[in-house]
Amino acid sequence: MEFSPFNNGRYLCSGSYDNTIRLWDVETSKSLHIFSGHTNIVWSVDISPLQSNNNNSNKINSAGVIGGNGYSICSGSFDYTVRLWDIETTKELT
Repeated sequence: MEFSPFNNGRYLCSGSYDNTIRLWDVETSKSLHIFSGHTNIVWSVDISPLQSNNNNSNKINSAGVIGGNGYSICSGSFDYTVRLWDIETTKELT
C-alpha cells in the first residue's frame, strides 16, 4: 500500500490478490478506481510524479482525484511484469 504524496496523503493505493490495483479516498473510505491488467497477484505499488508533470494541481481527473494529475502508480506482480499507470487518465502507460 502507498499513500499519495499529493493532497496530504488523502488517497491510498493498494495491490491485491484479485490482480487489481485500487485507489481509495481515505476520508470517505470509498474506492475511486480499480486498475486492471495484471494476470496475477499485485505484490507492490508506489505513487510518484510522472516526468512530464504539468503542475496543474487543481484539475479533477476521471478517477475523481483532485491533484492526481502528473502522478503515476507503478505496480509489480507475480505475473512477472511491472506496469505504470497514469492516475489522471486511469490508463496503463507501459
